[in-house]
Amino acid sequence: MPPLESLAPPSPDTLFANAKTAYELQDFEQAARLCNQILETHQHPLVANLLGMSLLKMDKPEFGERVLHEAIALDPNCVAALANLGNYYRENMRIKQAEELLQAAYKLRPDNHQVNHNMSVLCLESGRFEEGLRFARRAQEINPDHEATKHTLSLALLQNGQYDEGTELYEARKTVFLRDKSPLPAYTGGKAKVIIRQEQGFGDTLMVSRWLPKLQEMGADVTLVAPTALYKLMKDSGLCDVHNADADMNSYTHHLWTMDLMRMFGKDWANISGKPYFTADPQLVEKWCMMLGKKKKPRIGFCWSGSSRKDNPHAFIIDKRRSLCISEARSLMHGIDAQWVNLTRELGLPDSTDFSAQIKDFAEMAGLLKNLDLVVTVDTALCHLAGGLGVNTICLHRYDMCWRWHPYTEQTPLYEGMRHFRQPAPFDWQSVIGEVRDEITKLYN
Repeated sequence: MPPLESLAPPSPDTLFANAKTAYELQDFEQAARLCNQILETHQHPLVANLLGMSLLKMDKPEFGERVLHEAIALDPNCVAALANLGNYYRENMRIKQAEELLQAAYKLRPDNHQVNHNMSVLCLESGRFEEGLRFARRAQEINPDHEATKHTLSLALLQNGQYDEGTELYEARKTVFLRDKSPLPAYTGGKAKVIIRQEQGFGDTLMVSRWLPKLQEMGADVTLVAPTALYKLMKDSGLCDVHNADADMNSYTHHLWTMDLMRMFGKDWANISGKPYFTADPQLVEKWCMMLGKKKKPRIGFCWSGSSRKDNPHAFIIDKRRSLCISEARSLMHGIDAQWVNLTRELGLPDSTDFSAQIKDFAEMAGLLKNLDLVVTVDTALCHLAGGLGVNTICLHRYDMCWRWHPYTEQTPLYEGMRHFRQPAPFDWQSVIGEVRDEITKLYN
């Protein structure tokens, strides 16, 4: 065995291969250490690109962005660095810079999978749905086994109203979001004891709950495992049996995730029934009637901001796009003679009635909503609750309107008592505010 001092150090190629392996295993600190070791002697754009991505994954965005810029300085034609920095800018709503970088990468490598994938996401989030679908299809042609691309393609199909193909491909979300594998087979029909577990947000569960009775029509004995916030509402509505904690899987024969109902019943989107399907507890309706006091003016509930979800960067940015700021909210209310009720849980609203601290779950909120003449809300779980209860609702939408609201007109299939007002251009809330003020004035002044 040769002495230790005679052993040659690992080559830059070996170090880089180890760094890529560490990155794939999500050991981002190790990947960054190895990249730094290489860069001490070899300035290479792909190494700098991997270091930049590792730093971003380590929640060091200032350093990560700077290093990605250094990678591009080393090679202005480094497609990986252009695509990654462009994607980072997209995630932080720096749309113009994102577009410039991704377009530069696309001109260099129109056949690159990651470039097409990133361009698809950028287009979808910019409201360019048809263009986003073209890029998503191309990305999947280049790399047909890439699960994140399958998921992006499913969203692009849904965004373009192609629900038949989109709902099938939407199955890719289970891999992308690491849904745990159930020991039970998926339910497809016939007599069975089916347990359904929630995935994604409250709004999704509220939306697909309309289809729970259809499972029973197929012969299933259905139990929904509902989180505490939804438990009483689901119980009151009688759509199926409800548990408020994880049940013993051995008591059931089959399993579904809530969004599996999309694939089963959501293909014919245009013909969905928009009729109400939730029931508010009469005692809670009466309670909130007394809390609101004697009615002297129209009662308008206003949810002007969604949950910030700061623990989820992607969801946090979506909330920034879908929410108004407080000055915009007050601008919408200005001069309209009504009893305004703040329905935004996290934030107060001047000059409004506010019961936030007393609303403990969706059943309480349902009781309050049934006392209102109108609900005005951004696209959050509240709009699905109001729509499912049959409360007259005006929904305010960002320009990249969610696929659930296709065909993006004033009225859509999901809820017959809901009207939709969409930004005519990205971030243009003022036009929406003007339209909604005019509409409320026609109704009540």
